[in-house]
Amino acid sequence: MLFRSVLMPFPVKANQPRSNRQPTTDHRPPTTIFMPDTKFSKVVIFVNSLVPVALLGWDAAHHRLGANPQEFVLHTTGTLTLVFLLLSLAVTPLRKALGLPWLGLLRRELGLFAFFYGALHLWAYTWFDKAFNFAAITEDTFKRPFIFLGMFGFLAMAPLAATSTNRMIRRLGGQRWNRLHKLA
Repeated sequence: MLFRSVLMPFPVKANQPRSNRQPTTDHRPPTTIFMPDTKFSKVVIFVNSLVPVALLGWDAAHHRLGANPQEFVLHTTGTLTLVFLLLSLAVTPLRKALGLPWLGLLRRELGLFAFFYGALHLWAYTWFDKAFNFAAITEDTFKRPFIFLGMFGFLAMAPLAATSTNRMIRRLGGQRWNRLHKLA
């Protein structure tokens, strides 16, 4: 009971028409969907999303990254980028399949962590692998298709991350913001 009172503090009625609309012809009985405390969920996601970078830093400080630390950091940050990108993309199908509309409120945070780990991955590649030699980075980008796709993906995520604040959403307007995020 404690779990229900903390994480699901108030019921939300589903299948109820809005007051400014005509009643629907849906004859199903109304169901009760509980909204969890999204602030708590966001804190849990935030803390758990920082654990991998904290462990990576801990291992680096204690020289436990293996025989090839540059490769380990590149592979770890690249994998984390893909994991968070897939988690953020999986929110909408899960939200629709499970009938939990509040899951959509967590998508932005997951997407920002995907961008964060993508930026770490690009920084590690630029520093460890290419030593800030931008001519070599450009050559490598066009020579190897997986690096080209990674750069393209990072450049596609950059405007999404830049426009993910509440202020930018208000500045762009809801429709233009939605169009930008669906385009990417």
